[in-house]
Order: sequence, then C-alpha cells, then structure tokens
Amino acid sequence: MPIFLPNNTRRSLLTLVSVLAFILMGCGGGGTQTSITLSGIAATGAAFTGAVVRVIDSRGTEVGTSETVGDDGVFSIALSPGASAPFVLTATRTSATGESESLVSVVSADRNSSVNITPITNLIASRLSPSGNPTNLAAELVGGRAQITTANIEARVTEVQTILEPLLAATGTRNINPISGSFAVNGTGYDRLLDSVTISIVPSSATTANIEIAVRQAETAESAQPNVVSFTSASTTVAPLPEINASNLVEPGTSAMISDFLSRLTTCYALPLDQRVSGEVDGNNRIGGASAVSNAACRDIFYGNSATNYRNNGGTVGRNTNNQGEFAGLFRAGATNAVFSQGAYQFTRPNGDIVASFKTRDTVGNESFSQVVLRKDSGKLRLIGNQYNYPGAVYAFQQRREFITLDQGQYSYLSTGYALDVANRTVDGVSIYNRVVVTAPSGKKIVLRPATGLSYLVIYKGDDPDSTTPVGTAATSNILRLRSEYLDGSTARAHPSNFDTGLVFAINNTGQQQDFTETDLTNIPNQSNWKLEYYLANQPTVLAATQTYKTRSRAMTIGELRTQGMTSLAPALTLQIQQEAQSAVESFPGKILLQNVTDPINLTPVGGGNAWSVPTGVAAPTSVTLFGQHADVLFNDEVNVGSSARTAVIPCTSQGTGDNHCATQGKYAANVAFNGLHLIAKDSAGRSLASFFAIYKLQNLPVP
Repeated sequence: MPIFLPNNTRRSLLTLVSVLAFILMGCGGGGTQTSITLSGIAATGAAFTGAVVRVIDSRGTEVGTSETVGDDGVFSIALSPGASAPFVLTATRTSATGESESLVSVVSADRNSSVNITPITNLIASRLSPSGNPTNLAAELVGGRAQITTANIEARVTEVQTILEPLLAATGTRNINPISGSFAVNGTGYDRLLDSVTISIVPSSATTANIEIAVRQAETAESAQPNVVSFTSASTTVAPLPEINASNLVEPGTSAMISDFLSRLTTCYALPLDQRVSGEVDGNNRIGGASAVSNAACRDIFYGNSATNYRNNGGTVGRNTNNQGEFAGLFRAGATNAVFSQGAYQFTRPNGDIVASFKTRDTVGNESFSQVVLRKDSGKLRLIGNQYNYPGAVYAFQQRREFITLDQGQYSYLSTGYALDVANRTVDGVSIYNRVVVTAPSGKKIVLRPATGLSYLVIYKGDDPDSTTPVGTAATSNILRLRSEYLDGSTARAHPSNFDTGLVFAINNTGQQQDFTETDLTNIPNQSNWKLEYYLANQPTVLAATQTYKTRSRAMTIGELRTQGMTSLAPALTLQIQQEAQSAVESFPGKILLQNVTDPINLTPVGGGNAWSVPTGVAAPTSVTLFGQHADVLFNDEVNVGSSARTAVIPCTSQGTGDNHCATQGKYAANVAFNGLHLIAKDSAGRSLASFFAIYKLQNLPVP
C-alpha cells in the first residue's frame, strides 16, 4: 500500500535530494561532475619520464596535476570540482638547466576519459591551434581563438591518421584512436608506431610553425635519406607519408631494450670507482684503458661483455692524464651515481646496430644529451660504437654573433647552418690529415683541412676535393652558414659575409654568396645523411676511410631561431671586455692583448658573479671556447663545463708544432690577443645553440 508522508517530511527529503544532486553535478561550468578522472599514457615510444601533466579547462583554470610520469608512462588525474570541458593536457619535463619539452593532448567532454599524450596528439593539438604551436592551445581556447569540440577533434584525428596511413598500415595500428586508444610502453603495437615516427613542430613566428613528420627506420644504405612530409601550420591539405616497407621499421620491443640498457648503465655507474675499474691511481680518479673495466656489471654494458670491443670515431674506452677517452666517466670518482634516462630510438644502421639518444644527470644536477650505437647481444642491447677509425660529426648549428667592441653592435647577426666537426688529430705535433671531403645530402662537396693552432679542421673556400694541396682559401671556421640575418632585422646593410670575411657562407653554383631561403631550410629533412671521406697526410691520394653521419635535426630557419632564447654574456663582463679591448688605432683593434705571461683565464667578472645567464626553458652552455691569435697563428682553447655552471676557467692548450701561444701547458704566453668567446649549448634534439661574442674589427665597413 502507498505510504503517505507528512508534507514537512516530504519537503525535507526533496531538499536532501536537491542538495545531493547539486553536490554530484558540481556548480558552474555547465554541470561538470566532481569525480572526473583523466588517465592514460604519456610517451614518445619510450615513456615521457620525468614529466608532469597539467590540465587546463575552458576557463583557463588549472584543474588537475599528475604525479611525475614514471617508466611505464602512466598518469591519472582527478579533476577539481567545477572543472569545465573542454580540457587541454600538457605534459612537460624540465631539465636541470631549465630546458623544457612539452607534449599536448585534448579532451572535449565532461566525463571520465582515457587520454594519451604523445607526439601524435601533439600534432593534433597543433592542427587545432591557430598559431600551430600546441603549447599555445590552452590560452587560445580561453581567448576564443581556438575551438575544441568533439567534431573538431574528430576531424583533426582523421586528418592526422590520413597523413600517417602508410605507417599505420605498416605497424597494424589503423584501428587505434591516437587520443583514447589503449597501449603499453613496451615497444610493440601502438608503442612501436611511436618509436617509428618523429614529429617536429618548431614555431617560426607568433602565428605559424614548421612541421615535419619522418619515419625512423633501418637504413638500407648509409646514403639513404628518410621518408618525410613537411608542411606549415597554415597548410590546409597535407600529403600522406610515402609508402613504407614494414620490414625496415624498428624491431618490436626495441624501446624496452633501450630502457633496460640505460638501467644497466646506471647500475654500473652506481658502483664505487674502485669496483668499476682498476688502473693507475690519479688523485681520486683512475687512468687506464678498456681492459681496466673489471666489474661484471660494467662489462655487461659492452658488446661481448668486454669494453675492448667498443670503438667510436676512433676513440676507445679509457681515460688518460688529460681526462680524455670514451666513457672516461667510468674512471672518474665524480661520475659515480650518474643516472641515465630518457632513452629514445633514433634509427637502425645498415648492419643492424641501433642508434639511441639519452640524457645523463650527475649528482650535482648537471645534465647533457648524447647518443650511442648499440648492438643486440644475447637478448640485450650493448655498447659497440660506430666502429669508425676517425673523429667526425655533423649537426645543426645556430649562432647569435654579437660584436661587443668598437661600437659595431649594429652588425650583430643570426646565422644557421651545419657544423662539420672533425677534430684535428696530431702525431708528434703534426696533423695526420691531408684533407676530409664532406658530401652534403644535396651532393655538394666541401673540403676540410688542418690549420695550425686550431683543434678542428677548417673549411677551405673554393677548394678542389681531389687536390692534395689546398686550392682554395682557408676559413677560420668549420661552420657552413646557410642563412644569416642581422639581429635588428635590417635589410639595408650588405650581407654579413661582406664584413665577417673569415667565415663560410652559402654560395650558389657560380661561386657567389647566396643564402638559402627560409623555405629551402624547411625542405631539408631533420634526419639527413652526410658522407665524410678521409685522406691522410702520409698517403694523400689514397682514400683512408669513408664515414657517414645522420643529423637528428635540420638547421633552423632564422624565423625559428628568433623564437629561441639564447645565452647572454653578463653586463659586467661585457663592460670589462670593452674596457680592456684595444682601440681601432692600436695594433689589435677591438681585441684583448695579454702583455705578460698569465695563468689560465678565469672567465669571471671583476668582483665576482656569473659570467653568463641563460633564459628560462633554454639549454645551457656545456662548452666554452676562447679564440685568439699569437704571432699570426690562430688558436682556440676549449673547456667543457657543467650545465649548471655560469663561470669557467680556461687553460692554455697547445695544438702542436707551430702553435706557441702557451708559455707552458696551461699558461698563456705574452702578446696573445683574444678575439672571441664562444658559449655553446646542445639541446635534446641534437642542435647546437651558440652565442659568440666577437672582439675584433670587422672588414670593409662603410666609412662613417
């Protein structure tokens, strides 16, 4: 029978129901539940370890933050009451130096959702952003400039899946939604897809970004160029990736094997020094070769369980009295408890060896990024090196070149290109090289030769690759500058090559200086192969070796470079240099002349303090170089510094016969003239970001 309640009781129950409904539905934001949870995977193939995921809602409010993402990539976030969809999720990890990496994803509905954060969701976010910059999307949503609806997201997912169709087919992942699909960080299935693709999104202005999608795969030949598609954020239609051979893709499970390798490497370095290696005692350190790596846990990281099998660019495992050698940290007490993380597959060499990148962090917080060559051995990846006999490297090189003496600041400029980096190896003070011929991906040949006093081979302008004697003119640099613009944006002055005459700028087929266009630069693949051919001094007509190098990033456009923060010299040190520099009418105009023999240069302002500063979110310098001349011979003295360092001590280092700028090893001779200071940082994408402070007089300047 029905139960009739008194009116006051019924009103009380109705009130209670209304209150419960209010609590369950939340207040504001269109009635969002209080218990919404967003969870998923943050990964690039490898887990996006060290990242923190933050959720911004449609009002611009941060409504949730994750714990730090671990090795499984999993995150879960319970949103704050009142959170209002749509939501923008940003996973950000920041290095000890302040350099940050971010990936973005989106959710359109007010409900519990599975949501992944990967380079592919980052691309989807870029396509939703009117600026093309995924990290701007949350602000653009709040400002009404971006629309994040279910329909918009589905349209962009379809667009991206169409672009990736050949890769989706090759990896069997067509039916997995990139945002909501389920996967694990184990190198198989969808995670294998992430291992197989690299997506670069680089802002080129406040309103546009340049985008490249490339396939990471096994090289069928060392000269092979990658499968890529490049476009801008303003592009309305984008062609799909070229056809892909599934057999050339990364082997399933590779990312898990890379993670295992880094874990074993960390275990080795956690051992006390005297357990890692034997060898001659050198203070708190050891001196020795590959056979001194004695501990089983440390031998386990090398191919064949022996460090003697490792060779990379002519270097072998060990440490000498100059602290040089491959994996010299094994022999240094200060490297104990270094941690190796953030491993990522890059590509597979024709012989099956794996190239992987990773991050190193020491116990005082210094961090650096490197890459290694690994070989599968008994079910594990182990260090083998590239097995090359000679040093070499090619990488994207971006520079801000400031003229800080003689009131030449208006001629300061930005340049972008590639470093052709071959260390000048000597025997009894004499270079072993006749020349090294570099073949660019375009087929253009550039000749490098040794120069007295410099630690690297320099480019010879207009040289003949087949000539055993120089035909061209020696530059002072190993940097090939493809495009340059003045810092102030002026186009009224002549090109910097007219005034900075010792450097190498792009030339056309008729031998005239002609910069690449911004579009030319964006059309260069990030991963491109360069060939280096080595000819030795004792047999200059015989090809001694051919070595190939793949870049990880292309040279940036100047527009992209202008969006980057760069290291700056401290005002106090700049003023000190300006006060010590010679005037325009003296023997060394604009340079600093040492009158007496001096100790190593202490690069610290008078009165103390930092010598340089680094903007937030930017990679910090890890290399500092002084340039100068003595008795008309150029020299460079370089020292590596920790990423947390803001000062440096630079000792004098002789580069062999004919170089007399050192009074004794470590101390400078009288009448040495310094003409430049270089601070070089390397970012996680393998690019060099360099700040050069020039202290010399430019040539051919207009008469005032």
